[in-house]
Amino acid sequence: MNDVDLQKKKTVCLIMIWLIAIFIPLYWWHEPTRQEAAIARIKKEAMTKGAEIFLSHCLACHGKTGDNIPGKHLRRTLMEEALLTKVISRGRSGTAMPAFGNEEGGALKKFEIADVVAFIRNWDQSLFDAAAARLPPKTAPSPGPGPTTPAAASKATATPATGGDAQKGETVFSDMGCAGCHGAAGQGDSAPSLKGKSAATIKKVVRSGQNAMPSFDAASLSDVDLENIIAFLVQSK
Repeated sequence: MNDVDLQKKKTVCLIMIWLIAIFIPLYWWHEPTRQEAAIARIKKEAMTKGAEIFLSHCLACHGKTGDNIPGKHLRRTLMEEALLTKVISRGRSGTAMPAFGNEEGGALKKFEIADVVAFIRNWDQSLFDAAAARLPPKTAPSPGPGPTTPAAASKATATPATGGDAQKGETVFSDMGCAGCHGAAGQGDSAPSLKGKSAATIKKVVRSGQNAMPSFDAASLSDVDLENIIAFLVQSK
């Protein structure tokens, strides 16, 4: 190896050392910022998912601002993460708050409860409003032909007083979070049973509210959806 080649190699090595000496401090200087951005992104994703779950499972009782139940202002809660997780997972005995954790027979997995907790403890109304805006608009069902089979005729006459669609009512009952307190068929798991209640009574309570039960106006629950819920409850007797 001649002196020229040796000198070239020394120059290359010096350049590499110089680049490494510059790169490492820059990396460590930028790393905390990168980590903070990643943590913020993950937190925002959890809150966004939590808002969607709150909309489908918690809205019915706690309302869109989390303040429907007196003394239970979720958007200003000071409850620690562990305790809030426990309450959502296991419910509260002697109250209308049901258990939502899968291990307690509820509908939510642990990671879903964690997302709801993230949303509640860092309440961002814009995330809830965005989740609500993503829901498909509610439309009145198109009138269809009458029952053409004995089975269909039997089902149609099961709820003559309401004129609602029981199958659609079951979906609304679940989507609005009613089942979370009243049970999948209105049997009253942690809230009063709806079985045997008249259509007039159900309408009055839904529209006016009662105790821990919030009120639902026509903007949040249409007359058609309410009739469908009543048809479902009547059929489930």
